[in-house]
Amino acid sequence: MPVLMTLCPILVVSYAMGLNSLEGTARTVRWAAAAAFIAALVSTIIFNVPINLATGRWNCENPPENWKAIRNRWEFFQGLRSWLLLVGFVLLCLAVTLR
Repeated sequence: MPVLMTLCPILVVSYAMGLNSLEGTARTVRWAAAAAFIAALVSTIIFNVPINLATGRWNCENPPENWKAIRNRWEFFQGLRSWLLLVGFVLLCLAVTLR
């Protein structure tokens, strides 16, 4: 997943850059798709990865007292990432049709 999640924004940005001759809506939609994929990657690195690393070190028999709050935070940012990836995919599909 880390390789593919990093590759997605790279490919979408290269797609948007490769068609710089386009104007208006098509160009805007391509860059909006790229922004959504980049935002998903950044939010994952800033929020989800540190929580994943921390929970991997927890003792299952004796979790921290605030484990529910940590889980809720992770779930929120997991949902945010999912929505950003979905929006990015829809915008990318729209960008292809506007070609």
